[in-house]
Amino acid sequence: MSMTYTQLKDNIADITENTFTDDQYKLFTQVAEENILQAVKIPALRRTDTSLALTSGTTTRTLPSDYLYTHSVAVKTAANKVKYLIPKENNFLFEAYPDDTVTGEPKYYAQFTADTIAVGPSPDSNYSLVITYGRYPESLVDADAATPGSLTWLSENASAVLLNGALVEAARFMKAEQDIVANYQQLYALSLQVFKQENDTRAYTDDYRTSGLVG
Repeated sequence: MSMTYTQLKDNIADITENTFTDDQYKLFTQVAEENILQAVKIPALRRTDTSLALTSGTTTRTLPSDYLYTHSVAVKTAANKVKYLIPKENNFLFEAYPDDTVTGEPKYYAQFTADTIAVGPSPDSNYSLVITYGRYPESLVDADAATPGSLTWLSENASAVLLNGALVEAARFMKAEQDIVANYQQLYALSLQVFKQENDTRAYTDDYRTSGLVG
């Protein structure tokens, strides 16, 4: 079942028996969207970017503007072979490669900041990157502002989770009774669990392979 932004707002108002300002509806919706995207890795929101590169002697690289989380990072060698880097923590890179002037073919990467990765060792030449990542989709708020009645991936494929998440935020804003907040949180958790299970299944199975991948 899909849900437009107008329908979402109407449902929030009907269920809470309250009305809110436009800014408040936006807040409930966008916080709910962010929480869902942080909780579930959605295959449909996966993107591969081959436009980035590592510069010789530079250990960090800024990620795409719509970056949410990393699936994989690889470098292309001079022979045009793709080699996947091993994810590590920043402290591992600092300890293993304390001297940036010592260069080589990168073997590891770490999340350096929210929008930057670091690699080790320091690149000995320029390398093309192949980064597969989860991205931020367009918010339902922005989609509706551009074209009223528009749908987004979440509002079309996860409308129940989006509604329940927005209701949790609305209840907190209203300072609702604890039992009401707990009820909304339970409904949100249940719908999120079902949604996550469905997405995990889509990510690791198909008509031929019916169980999760191992290794």
